[in-house]
Parts: sequence; structure tokens; C-alpha cells
Amino acid sequence: MLKTDTESILKSVSRSFYLSLRVLPSALRPVMGLGYLLCRAADTLTDEEVIPSAERLKTLKAFRALFDAFPISKEKSQTFLKTLTENRSLPQTSEGLLLFTLPRIIESFNALAMTDQALVHQVVQAVTQGMEMDLSSFGDGVETLKAFQMEKELETYIGLIGGEPGRFWIQACLHHIPALTREDDRLQLIEQGFLFGTGLQMVNILRDLPKDLMRGRCYIPEERLSEHTLSVSELLDKEKNEIFLPLYHELIDETLERLRHGLTTLESIPAGYFRLRAAIWWPLVIGVRTLEKLRLSPVVLGSVEPVKVKRFDIYKLMIFSLFLLPSNRLLRQEFDYQRRGASSSL
Repeated sequence: MLKTDTESILKSVSRSFYLSLRVLPSALRPVMGLGYLLCRAADTLTDEEVIPSAERLKTLKAFRALFDAFPISKEKSQTFLKTLTENRSLPQTSEGLLLFTLPRIIESFNALAMTDQALVHQVVQAVTQGMEMDLSSFGDGVETLKAFQMEKELETYIGLIGGEPGRFWIQACLHHIPALTREDDRLQLIEQGFLFGTGLQMVNILRDLPKDLMRGRCYIPEERLSEHTLSVSELLDKEKNEIFLPLYHELIDETLERLRHGLTTLESIPAGYFRLRAAIWWPLVIGVRTLEKLRLSPVVLGSVEPVKVKRFDIYKLMIFSLFLLPSNRLLRQEFDYQRRGASSSL
């Protein structure tokens, strides 16, 4: 199990992942939790409130270098933290505490079995590569707003940031529960996990678009914007909202198709593995409900109110799922019902 203090940090820095983590079989929680925490630490290092812009890329690469070999030496982790905190104070937030306790988290990582260490190493390397794309592809603020140029850049990015964590999730499940599926189905299940992960990442991108524009980041490629006679800079103009909405809705529809891979993944897991099925269904249905809220938002460009599913509604979804999870048929029906709400034409 994760140490109590590490687990409390995990709870404080994740909104919905912690709910899925708690329902997983106990053998899976350490590797899943530590994988999340280390990827979240990398994400925190890209935050302008923690690291000055001129130092972020260098610091992130230094963090990734910790995982060039494993187990990670105590000296390397402490040296990294010393460099990180030299001449600066970490913020008094959950994220700041996460960075401050990195040596302890790395100790927990080193205590994992070698196969689990290898899986965490793989996902941390991939996610940090994706975050390096963030820092090298975009500007530092609204004045230096930039976008990906080509669709393939977006696909690479969401593959690293979302797809690889999805692959990691499935590989960890298969390692700890080898009887989960037949040997000849495993590669297909891993691929479905990857594709589902890209869908969850696209939900994040669409939800956070107004905030990311203010940070100088536009994940929608110029290639795609030009198809709708839009330029990157025009996304800062609220008057372009009506022109932008058709493209935004196209992206919602495409993301719904990506999320369908989550349902396929779930259906591949026998009904007896109730906890694993719940851990897939919850983020899947929350993702679809988030897209429904985004679809119904008349204003995207310039929006200041974050769109999210309320905690109370999440709990209701979780309770209702207890009646659905034993049956693939009921899950398909519920997914199609939720999907219709998110994909209805406006």
C-alpha cells in the first residue's frame, strides 16, 4: 500500500482519479498511485507559479533524467529537490507539497517490484516528453499564443499525455491479474486502453481551452483552424465564438468516438472483476457528461467559468453504476444514452 502521507497527497492533487484508485484491487494501488503522482509532479514543474518560464524545460528534463535508470538513488532525488528549491520557495499548496515530498515518493517507487518500476518508468518518460512538447511548442502567455501546426502533432501529444497512461493502466492490470483475459486478446486490450486514454485527454483539452489560450497554448492545430477560416489569434476574439462553435462541436463528436474505446475495454473485462470495471466506467461516464456540458455551453471563447461535473453528480453516477456494472448490455445502453445527450445537434 501507499504510505499514508503519500496517499493523502494523492487525494489532495486529484479530483476524480483518487475515486477510481480507491476502488481498485489492493495489489494495483501502489503502482497506479505512484505512477499518477510522479506524472502529476512533472505537470507541476510546467506550472509558471512554481518554476520561472526560463527554467521550466531544463527542470522538466532534469526530472525525466531521474528515470534514466532505476531504482533511483536517494542522492539523485535529494540533489534534484535541492536544485529545485534553491533560491525559491515552493508554493504552500498541494502541488508544492507534492514536489517537496518527491524523495519520499521516489523511495516508495524504489520499493516496487522491478516490473512495476519498469511500467512506471515507461509512463513517466512518455508523459514528460509530452510536457516538453508543451514547453517547446507554445508561448508563455496570451501575448505569445501559439498552436500546433499539424494534426499529427496533436495526435503525438495526446498519445504521450493520455494514451500512454491508458496503456500503463492496462499493462499494470494484466501484470497483476494475468487471468484477466486470454493471451491472444492482450495486445488488443492494451491498444484499446491507449485509445481510451487519448479520449480522456481530449476531454481535458476541450474543457480547458479558454484557460489554455490565456496561457499561450492552443492544442487545436492551425491546419484544423484554417478549415474553418480561423487563425490562432482570432480565438482570443469573443466575436469569433459563433464561427468557432462548429469546429468545437466536431471535436466533441470525435472525442466521443475516442471514449467509445473505454466501453470496449470495459466489455473485455469479465463481470466478476467488478472493481476494475468500476475504475474504467467512472472516468468514462464522467468524460461523456463533461462533453455534454461543453456541448451545451453557448460561449467557449472568452469563457471564464470552468465546466465540470459537480461532485454530487459524480457520486450519483457512482451509486447508479452499481446496478449497471455486472451487465455489458446495461452498460452499452447507458453509454449510448449518455452519448446521445453529448452528441445531439444544436
